[in-house]
Amino acid sequence: MGLTGGIMSLPISLHVICRHENPLPRGLKPLDLATGEHESVSWLFDRKYDALLPGKIFALHDKKSSPSYFGGRIIRIERRQIEDNNNAERAVIIFVASREGKGLAWPPTTNPNEIVGFGIG
Repeated sequence: MGLTGGIMSLPISLHVICRHENPLPRGLKPLDLATGEHESVSWLFDRKYDALLPGKIFALHDKKSSPSYFGGRIIRIERRQIEDNNNAERAVIIFVASREGKGLAWPPTTNPNEIVGFGIG
């Protein structure tokens, strides 16, 4: 998981590894096809970012070396217990799909503000 920006500056995007599967990547669910609203579940990152991410870009990648294949603008972050993670609490990213989240490069790994974490998406 790459979160560009940092606490001192607002994050500008959230990039995650979420392997593209058919018909949808694991943990990705459309909520409203008319508005393009989706949720991506089971992400693990510090709560301090929850209030900073709404309005920012969310980008899903198959791997760091590939451009994002899907994403959009984050509406909100929710915290839920996830059954697939032994009911552990994880972040759920609610976003509106848009072209803005597609075709983006993974943030540089030399970025000192990048946060690296793991989760399923």
